[in-house]
Amino acid sequence: MTALIVLTVDFDEADYSVMATLTDGGWVQRLALTRGGTNAWKLGQHPSEVIDDALSQCTIAPGRLLGVLTPPEHIIITHPQYWAAGWIDDALGAVTGAAYPPGAVSVHARPTPRSR
Repeated sequence: MTALIVLTVDFDEADYSVMATLTDGGWVQRLALTRGGTNAWKLGQHPSEVIDDALSQCTIAPGRLLGVLTPPEHIIITHPQYWAAGWIDDALGAVTGAAYPPGAVSVHARPTPRSR
């Protein structure tokens, strides 16, 4: 049986967190994104840019451990509750554009900011 790779992208008001989890063995890695080198929002940046980069990094990171490039099987996206529908659609567009079926993606609103 192969392990399940889960990508978690947690958006907040000023920043975002991206994690890859390998369910077999409890491996978890915070991913550094290549487009910008920081997890702070940049002027004009859209959620789809973060997710595109996160998908690439989540394919590469477990590949180092497993010896084969494997994209995540499940994607979890959390966002602030106040996000407009356009921002949510932009985030979903990135995963559907990457050919992920709706059942492989979970999107949740977070009513309060993440604790720091």
